[in-house]
Amino acid sequence: MFKAMVLLKRKPGLTLQQFIDHYENNHAPLGVKYQKKMVRYIRHYLHPSPYPLDGTVVEAEYDVLTELWFEDKQAYDEGMALMMAPEANAVLSEDEVRFLDLTKSRLAYIEEHESEIPGGGPGPRDNTHDLRSIVLLKRRPDLAIEQFIDHYENSHAHLGVKYAEVMARYRRLFLRPAPYPLDGTVVEPEYDVATEVSFASKADQQRATANMMVPEINAIIEADEATFIHKPTRRFMGVETHESLLPWVEPGRFKGW
Repeated sequence: MFKAMVLLKRKPGLTLQQFIDHYENNHAPLGVKYQKKMVRYIRHYLHPSPYPLDGTVVEAEYDVLTELWFEDKQAYDEGMALMMAPEANAVLSEDEVRFLDLTKSRLAYIEEHESEIPGGGPGPRDNTHDLRSIVLLKRRPDLAIEQFIDHYENSHAHLGVKYAEVMARYRRLFLRPAPYPLDGTVVEPEYDVATEVSFASKADQQRATANMMVPEINAIIEADEATFIHKPTRRFMGVETHESLLPWVEPGRFKGW
């Protein structure tokens, strides 16, 4: 499977709800109409929430993270060519002007890593209804993206599994800049990773948050984040997820996220 992510910000003057309404009722149907190569089309709308380590609440640079799944890179390239066809490009571009801050639009390829969680993880169960949050992080300016990924996977992710052991799912979506499909521009996103943290219940979510605030645990995780994360960029977001039904994909092929 080949995955990409579109990161978008609403146009100034729009509320988040107006942005969501337009995306779901206007833009997403256009995506389904003109992008026939994708096999999943998922929008994660972001609602600012307290960062677990210090309680700060800051709006993210983006209002939605849109996952596009393809069978392989060839299907992705063919899908992007469909978006660049004159009719599709004109219709999609005209609609984007209505509700997006076009200066913030980004596209990235996804490098996905997922931790095994004792008693959790994707497993055979359908985790569609899990409580889902996304952590957005940027690497320290002195680090290369490969150094950032290496430290996250070999150090920080293990701390997450250890101290938030009640997670149902813990996956990291590392973002590598790619050409935006409508104009070909390549701009690095404001974040290097979108980390999904899911819980099977509100009680599990609250327990994990309480763990993060235990002084000894808080100090350990803060110290590790200082070694590879640019702290001012840290964001913690509640997630509202929508997915389009794609008529050309077999029903029930995918369960949950």
